[in-house]
Amino acid sequence: MKKGNNINTDRMFLTPNPFWNKIQNAVWYKNNPVGVNEIGKWVKSLAIVTGLDIRRRKISNHSVRSSAVSALAKAGVEEQQLMKITGHQNVNSSGGS
Repeated sequence: MKKGNNINTDRMFLTPNPFWNKIQNAVWYKNNPVGVNEIGKWVKSLAIVTGLDIRRRKISNHSVRSSAVSALAKAGVEEQQLMKITGHQNVNSSGGS
């Protein structure tokens, strides 16, 4: 995936900079890792916004990964490609079948 020319970090998730518009020449992100807890909050927040009932099922970062792999498999992505995406060494652990 290509990132914009104005992003000078290799991090997958960018930490929002809440003060970007108050500091001259600041960018909207910080070059800090986004913590697992923060990503978990984002996932739960998005689940609520989309109408998922999070009281009856556990929604986590892994839920998103698992759902994405399942959707890719249903869309016809080859098992070898799923293994590359997920980093799994064998088909049985990729969750795609």
